[in-house]
Amino acid sequence: MSARPVAGSGSEATTVKKLFALVLLALLLGAGWAGYHAPDLLPQAQRLADDLLSHFEHDDGAIHVEGSGAALADVQKAAAAFDGLTQEKLGVTRRHSVRVYVAASDADYRRILREEFSLSDEEAGQVAAISGGWSGGSLHVTAVNAKAGVMDSHSDRYATTAHELFHQLQYEMSHGRDTDKTALFWLEEGSADYVGAMMAEKLGARTLARWQQGVLDDLLGAPHPARPDQLIHLEFEERKAIMAKEYHAYAMADMMTVQLLERFPKAQRGQKLAAYFEALGEGMTGEEAFAQTFGLTLDDFLQEFASWWQKQKSQPASIQIDAREGITEGQADFYAAQASAVQQLLARRFGQTLHGSYTLVLANGKDDLARAVSDYSDMTPAEAKKTVGESLWLENGSTLFLDTAALDSERQQIFSMGVMLTRVMEAQAMGGTEKEVAWLARGAAYLIGTLRLEEEGLGSLADYRRTWYSVLQEKGSFPDAASLTTPQAYEQACASFGDESCSIVAELAADDLFARRGWGSFTKWMRAANLADGDGEKAFQSVYGTSPNAYASSASARLLREMNSESSMYTR
Repeated sequence: MSARPVAGSGSEATTVKKLFALVLLALLLGAGWAGYHAPDLLPQAQRLADDLLSHFEHDDGAIHVEGSGAALADVQKAAAAFDGLTQEKLGVTRRHSVRVYVAASDADYRRILREEFSLSDEEAGQVAAISGGWSGGSLHVTAVNAKAGVMDSHSDRYATTAHELFHQLQYEMSHGRDTDKTALFWLEEGSADYVGAMMAEKLGARTLARWQQGVLDDLLGAPHPARPDQLIHLEFEERKAIMAKEYHAYAMADMMTVQLLERFPKAQRGQKLAAYFEALGEGMTGEEAFAQTFGLTLDDFLQEFASWWQKQKSQPASIQIDAREGITEGQADFYAAQASAVQQLLARRFGQTLHGSYTLVLANGKDDLARAVSDYSDMTPAEAKKTVGESLWLENGSTLFLDTAALDSERQQIFSMGVMLTRVMEAQAMGGTEKEVAWLARGAAYLIGTLRLEEEGLGSLADYRRTWYSVLQEKGSFPDAASLTTPQAYEQACASFGDESCSIVAELAADDLFARRGWGSFTKWMRAANLADGDGEKAFQSVYGTSPNAYASSASARLLREMNSESSMYTR
């Protein structure tokens, strides 16, 4: 809260300030005597008096950042750039000073929430569990948790800092009505994330377009995303509930905000956000401010967004090609055609494709692959080189990286594109691959790669199957498919038997399953895994009526019999 300047000499002004604070403290204590237990109220009254006195003396309009740890420098950098960003993009700046506390640990974050926001231990724990930052507009205080997932990278830190500071600006523009129940929760949070994304771009980190792609990818992989109608008018307790991670409320609010602003030229988008909050400050409800600012009713927009969202969930992904130096136009066209062909095959076999918007970066060798990863992320060149290692391809949100120099034949190029896009589709459909059934998910991807070769006239699946039998027979020792169930077990088996043996066994086991239960069953499994929080084994039991280990063991037994049969045919 800011008070008007006091006329008179310095000593007179100081006396008036102290008298004001003492009078306020007495009034609050009087309220305690009238109906509350005074000892319980005293700390809060003293804090409010101290805050008001502090603003009399120190409201210099600056952003004061306090804290420690690796994130501090990035928070300070974003804070220093905040007013310039809002002046440039929104045409407004803050008036009041803001204190930003950077918590170095979860415990420190909870402490700040208790001390600076007067939350109880229980409330502080609840808020800390669902947030990486918290702002109090009336207190002009912001806290960010350096240990939260939203503070992992430079981009995240810039964005989170600007997000929380924009809540302070929202409060000023709306005269404290930004969090009223009559305001629009989704636009409050979505606009803060949008400004955060603009900050990351301004400071040379993640671009606004990549942020939008990433949010869409996250939302498309969410099993239970919040509905837009659940994000309109919310009380504090309702906000805490809907902000639970499984609802992806922020992602939905972000996409609603993005689609709303897409209606306007880029130069007007920030100004529209400012106009909405200023309209709230004039006493309008969220719906009234929305209609005046954006030129359509909230109901009309929600219908428009619902149509767009349904389309995103059903249409194949848009895949843009970014050809690095040394990649010819012909190569770029080839990979674009391959991406389209894989999507069509996925639709025919699974009735499921990759959705959203992706960028496929074609790199020219391992060094260029590392540079590309560094260019598209917050990694240093050394970090990117370590991350790349011997990888053929990598995924970072909605950006895919492929080392084309490692693919020296058309056969390898076609197969690898099939495998890569299938794996990305699986991750999106299941909401992640950390708990997948490895032999099934990876085997399915290898099968799609092989079927793409068949489509291009480079051998039939039956031919490749006979070749796989021969390879395993020559090796003599190979894993049982049941030992390839978890991702961790799969990697351990690869270390013992080699990548080739494991990939062949996984592919044959998946082929066995699809021959018996149909390709469509795989789509049911992915959807069941999504609903089971990515638990592939639980989903397998639900869809196939047995455990993945049990099925894999029986498939391996059939594989051995088939191999022996093939071998006897050759030796007669």
